[in-house]
Amino acid sequence: MITIKPVITSQDKQSFINIPKQLYKNDPHWIAPLDIMVHDQLNPKKNPIFEKLEAQFWIAYENNVPIGRISAQINQLHLKYQNKTEGHFGFLEANSIDTMQQLIDTAKSWLSNKGMTKISGPFNLCINEESGLLIDGFNTPPYLMMGHHKPEYQEWITSLGFSKAKDLLALTLDLTHPFSKKWSTLVKRAKTANIKTHKINMRNYSNEVESAFTLFNAAWKNNWGFIPIEKSVVNHIKSEFKYILNPNFCINATKDNKKIGVMYALPNINEALHDLNGSLLPWGWLKLLFRLKIKSPKTGRVVLGGIDPEIQNTALGGYAVMLLIDHIAKEGRKKGIQKVESSWVLEDNNRLLKVLDLLDLKVYKRYRIFSKVI
Repeated sequence: MITIKPVITSQDKQSFINIPKQLYKNDPHWIAPLDIMVHDQLNPKKNPIFEKLEAQFWIAYENNVPIGRISAQINQLHLKYQNKTEGHFGFLEANSIDTMQQLIDTAKSWLSNKGMTKISGPFNLCINEESGLLIDGFNTPPYLMMGHHKPEYQEWITSLGFSKAKDLLALTLDLTHPFSKKWSTLVKRAKTANIKTHKINMRNYSNEVESAFTLFNAAWKNNWGFIPIEKSVVNHIKSEFKYILNPNFCINATKDNKKIGVMYALPNINEALHDLNGSLLPWGWLKLLFRLKIKSPKTGRVVLGGIDPEIQNTALGGYAVMLLIDHIAKEGRKKGIQKVESSWVLEDNNRLLKVLDLLDLKVYKRYRIFSKVI
């Protein structure tokens, strides 16, 4: 018999974190995030997203053995900017469709009791964190802050009455091969627009990151699902980013001394986590330090990008995107980076996808957001 219990104690929270480790223990492509990072993510005292978010977490048990998990959350920013009565679910894992159904029913009931009329997800915990259910691209491990799921989840969740809301795309750029002649020609043309690209100034790190997120919020405000990243969250991100970023991969685009674009890529720390099973003890911390600082990851992920909305639909905006990508690619080659993931990109962001197609970026993973009327 399956029973669903809320996460209450610290022991419950650790069980919640451990569930994927059991479900994916035979999957060579799944990578456990660090336990300490997930603990912090779920801790309202450490994650400022909880200032505008109410959440509940549950574990499914069978014979007192954890077999699944789920969260339900109400994000006040989503209610304000997107849908006034839509709640979310996340962290969904299950060993069977029956377990998934009971977990989702529990989340639906919680949201309904709080006045929500629709449930969407998965979001862990919001659209600006890990989002979407992997539905294509199971044969490679995920990059930093991207998910990995069981192939059968899509069929299970669809059979429970959910439908597609939107697909999020992950594309990969191979830096081991030269770019096309067409790309080189377009970059030369872009340089005639007098756009300058340069790495962030670490001596002015705080202001640099804050201005990047200000531009990001302005650039994406009209996109599907957008909610702004607030100052408290930006401050939290600043402290997290500082330990892993390489300023050579965090690039600004300026014209006439005005910032018109940003693009930040981070080292793919999942490369260094593949065999740690989420733990830094007893020697995991030493392995992680060596792999990040000495060996260095050979892959990276573009986690932040945006173009000033005043030029988004102009040639100047297109040139800025090209020069940002070209700058990061050149720096990446110097540092031995072999592949860069751009994720995620909305499936209908056709302008950006056309630019990425010029670089022969391939869609190699697809994540889906599902929704259902409660």
